[in-house]
Amino acid sequence: MNQANLIELKSNLKNLKLSAMVSELEVNLRQATDTGVGYDEFLINLTNLEIESRSASRLKRRIREAFNHCLDWTDEYRQGNYRSTASRQAGHSTV
Repeated sequence: MNQANLIELKSNLKNLKLSAMVSELEVNLRQATDTGVGYDEFLINLTNLEIESRSASRLKRRIREAFNHCLDWTDEYRQGNYRSTASRQAGHSTV
């Protein structure tokens, strides 16, 4: 792939917010060229990397949110402001 096409492709991938594909593009292009991989397999490999990256990011975000929720609950409990879920929904305080 010539340099102008590579720059345009990277720009397009960035605009589409496909960051994993941008970061892995050149490595995968070299591997595809060296091993004679066809376009279809090249694109499948590249899109699989994007999917894996997004899955990992989603898992990290869920873990971070769960951890923050636990910290919030712990702070409320320590301050004596903890109310059960049923009390919160009913608007009553158990404290």
